[in-house]
Amino acid sequence: MNWKSCKYLVRNLMGEGTFGQVARCLRLDTMENVAVKIVRKEFTCAGKKEVRALQEVSILDLNKSNLVTFFESFMHKGHVCIVVEKLQQSLHDFMKERKGTPLCVSEIRVITHQVLVALKALKSIDVVHGDIKPDNIMLVNHYLQPYRVKLIDFGLTRPVSTLKRGTVIQALAYRAPEVILGLPIDEAADMWSLGCVMAFFYLNRHLFPLRCEYEVIRNIVQIRGQPSDLLLDDGIHTNKAFLSLLKRMLAVDSIKRLTPTEALGHRFITMRHLSKEPESDPYVTLSYENMKACPSQDPTDEISCFVTSSEVSHGRESTASTDTTDSPSPAMDSAIDDGPPATADEEGLTWTHDAASSDSAPDKPNEFISGSSGGSPGSMIDIFEKVFYGHFT
Repeated sequence: MNWKSCKYLVRNLMGEGTFGQVARCLRLDTMENVAVKIVRKEFTCAGKKEVRALQEVSILDLNKSNLVTFFESFMHKGHVCIVVEKLQQSLHDFMKERKGTPLCVSEIRVITHQVLVALKALKSIDVVHGDIKPDNIMLVNHYLQPYRVKLIDFGLTRPVSTLKRGTVIQALAYRAPEVILGLPIDEAADMWSLGCVMAFFYLNRHLFPLRCEYEVIRNIVQIRGQPSDLLLDDGIHTNKAFLSLLKRMLAVDSIKRLTPTEALGHRFITMRHLSKEPESDPYVTLSYENMKACPSQDPTDEISCFVTSSEVSHGRESTASTDTTDSPSPAMDSAIDDGPPATADEEGLTWTHDAASSDSAPDKPNEFISGSSGGSPGSMIDIFEKVFYGHFT
């Protein structure tokens, strides 16, 4: 392929999707391997929109923000061609290679942290990615940098100001309720998708159906009751921290959903709850080792406070405080608290109380309310109950 700035030698086909093919190419002027997305002619308009989105996003520090580097675009024989850095493998393919083995929470943490940094960067320019899923989170080089990832595919990326009610974005299994219901859409939709991705890594299966919007909504609204210890048996409260963050990211009301900045301050990401554990503990050692894959955060952009669930639910938006429809009961509120909040002062963060060992939940599970198709034991509804109403501390 020839372009006015350089020539590309096609080496092999890396993948194929609805919108086109991705080829591994050698850029002859720099002898660098790159990935070239060749968009099908019938999707030329969509290809041009993706180029505009990549140009918008390129004002950010792409490497620091964990976003794929965009080099250029050109037309070749009527096809839009998009040139980006070559990455190793999608997390979708990585999970397939594991043959049914889920990721552990220490691995999920390092991936989640990096995607949150990416979403925080996109939110800073008022942009919604619109297609967060394992296929679009790529390992950079798993052999040299384990679990170092970048976000790719900006085909559905839009400025928030252009997202009208009824706009369809996101793969169905990762689609936020507000998108399905035709409600206003903003960056919170990406946080819902990332919550679904986290659950997929942990369960090694989708949290919601892949085919029917009705089934997705039915699963969401039918969640009731308290789980067994299925998801809570890995020790030192780490799963509880994981589930606590997951619940806040899967808040049905987008106003109450965590922002990327708030999620980056959650104890599951910061690992502050692990600071009291022995350094010799293998899990603690592994957790800190895995997090080395995350680029260091800009010291001028540190999280200034840690937000608890109750603060997010009742204080982030003034409108939320007057709407008690979805507010948790006092018992549930204490059960889902994200842990000890902190206050910022001149010397940094200071814990105001210690609730890390708090464990409050109803003694008996509520009766599960199912629709006509029911919810059998082991169904995704049943598992979603377990994820949503665990012993959060």
